[in-house]
Amino acid sequence: MGLAPMLCRGQLSPDVGEQHPQSPQVGQVSSSAQVRSEETNNPRQFTDATDSMRDSPPYASLEFSKGGAMIRGCLLIVADGTQASGKTTFLYGLASALKEHGHHVGLLPEPARSSPLVDDVVRYGNGTFDMPLEVDLFAAHLRQVARATRTCDVILADRCPLNVVIYSRVLSVAHSAEDAKLLNSMEAMASQWHEYVDLTILLRDKFSQHGQGDEMRRLVLHTQDQMDLALDSAYSRWPARLQRMPTGLSTHERVAHALPRITQLIEGSLK
Repeated sequence: MGLAPMLCRGQLSPDVGEQHPQSPQVGQVSSSAQVRSEETNNPRQFTDATDSMRDSPPYASLEFSKGGAMIRGCLLIVADGTQASGKTTFLYGLASALKEHGHHVGLLPEPARSSPLVDDVVRYGNGTFDMPLEVDLFAAHLRQVARATRTCDVILADRCPLNVVIYSRVLSVAHSAEDAKLLNSMEAMASQWHEYVDLTILLRDKFSQHGQGDEMRRLVLHTQDQMDLALDSAYSRWPARLQRMPTGLSTHERVAHALPRITQLIEGSLK
């Protein structure tokens, strides 16, 4: 027997990755580009701005749970962290361990790595990061999870919609009042969507960003420290469902550290 009886409704997991609230305002976007830049340089904005929104419509009526919402009966686990923190490598190890215990695991890759819009900017130097690009990534995160619920009992996601919002703010992607309104709306939805996340595992190691063959980090190398702080601040809104991974562990040690909490969640979902 595995860690727990199977919850899956199908026989095959997509294994997509193997093929290759508290409410919003995680930092307000000003219509002034200069003000936006100054705001995103302060990681504490991601907490302070959220606090200021809690009692304001339309978010005052929202009730946020202490546990994940178990989307379609699936356990949804997000691994996040700044770039080069070892998220993807950790998720491969975690997926293997869970499969050995008989679970149908959907390993969802980071959408940015297969986005033609990101390729245009990073690989070919055409344009810059903008709201259409960020909306495309945002939607891809949602779509991957929704489709993985068809056949999996455990979904492992490399980042999530809230990560897209935070990167957009740190990189000052919103260049107009319309962009700012759209990003604020995305943030509200990302925060509500995060209620479906049963566990966020935050990785805080900072490995070298200059690995050979990895062009995707080239335009965000300067944000490693800032994103680390901003992500930690944002996910602190869900303390009961946040696991901060200790730094300095090997991949095997990371998996061993995460498994007891995940096992507890799986067993608890069956009660």
